[in-house]
Amino acid sequence: MRLRSLVVFVLLAASVSGCARVRAVRTLRKGQLEVSWTDGGPIVTGVNGRTAVFPLNSPELAVRYGVNGDLDVHGAVHAVPFAFGTFWIDLGASYQFVSGKIGLLGTATLNIATNGRDIMIAPQVTFVASVEASRVFTPYVAWDSALSLTPSVQYLGIFSVGTQIAIGNVRIWPEVRWFAPWDDQEPTTFSYLSPGRGAIGVGLGIGGVIR
Repeated sequence: MRLRSLVVFVLLAASVSGCARVRAVRTLRKGQLEVSWTDGGPIVTGVNGRTAVFPLNSPELAVRYGVNGDLDVHGAVHAVPFAFGTFWIDLGASYQFVSGKIGLLGTATLNIATNGRDIMIAPQVTFVASVEASRVFTPYVAWDSALSLTPSVQYLGIFSVGTQIAIGNVRIWPEVRWFAPWDDQEPTTFSYLSPGRGAIGVGLGIGGVIR
């Protein structure tokens, strides 16, 4: 089927992650380079009516670079779509609007996927508010907004709560996500953990500053 791999990607993008997950909580210092691996997605509670519990995931490998202390640029490659012949990358930048004990950061990302014949383009905007509780823990809340422009127009919002754990040059980002919190649950192949609207998911990122 001509659109098979791109359809698989659209399902992954809309139902699994909906957006890039380069979780920038605070910007890097000038000249710092971070490599990270992130994974996660909504928690599946059933498949075709049968009970099953697992996170429907889409791992990605990302690189982030500190431009001047307030500005980062990043890029990421998603692993799962390669199995279906689809190349999926994220390119973007983050800006620290407020720094100090309380932080506010904004990220703009362009998601691009192609199977060589068709292409999907989905811009995304993310805002992260954080509190530096200690040198190790920085709790945060985030809102991700992703809008698929091609091959069809789709919007997905995700509310997340997590904490950045910094141990030396290593950073870890465990978080809980609420996908499309305004949407009613409709019968599909997958049933998700839900409070009645949207789907609850989990995420985990592990990164290291290598210079």
